[in-house]
Amino acid sequence: MILSLIIFGSIGWVLVLIFLFQAITKEKVEENFIVIHPSAFLDGRIAGLLQAGFIEGTLVVAREDMDEILRRINSTPGFSERENPLSIVDELKVRIEEGDFKTVCQRLNSSALIAGDFQDFLELKGIKCINIKSLDALGRGRVYVGQGVRVRDVEYGYNKARGRLDDGSIVEIKGELPRKKALTLNCVIESVLEGSSGRKIWARWEND
Repeated sequence: MILSLIIFGSIGWVLVLIFLFQAITKEKVEENFIVIHPSAFLDGRIAGLLQAGFIEGTLVVAREDMDEILRRINSTPGFSERENPLSIVDELKVRIEEGDFKTVCQRLNSSALIAGDFQDFLELKGIKCINIKSLDALGRGRVYVGQGVRVRDVEYGYNKARGRLDDGSIVEIKGELPRKKALTLNCVIESVLEGSSGRKIWARWEND
């Protein structure tokens, strides 16, 4: 009787250990790594996209890329503390892996976050890419000709003005302008140009 209890108890512990091992292994396999390319680090949109939840996974940067980013920052005057892309490493707990960009992507079987026009080149090497340009477009609201919009931070020039929507889209305001130069104008969209590099909107002031 005692021997049977010992045997069954031992089998039970073995099954528990096997279950735990499978759970841990599964968790490791399913972990989603995203390796950040220097172009994405130096892009001004990365922090907002990450914090908004458009990118999910364990963020990684290659050690050699960090060295390259530091060199670029040190050689570029005017980087304020707020603009310094290295602050993202601290804020979002980015993990640093030894090696170069390609080696780290292949070792972790990860996706790459980029901000350039070399996606096809990387995908030919077997690296899946997430392009900030595409994500940024997802974050913008849809607009259409004839839509009324509120344009903020308006700057005035000679017979023209420029402002932005809440999503950051640039709006060129043409035609009649108010005599009193307000910082916010109600406008009507007259044309929209969508492209890989962003969106441009032309509108006219809605004279109430």
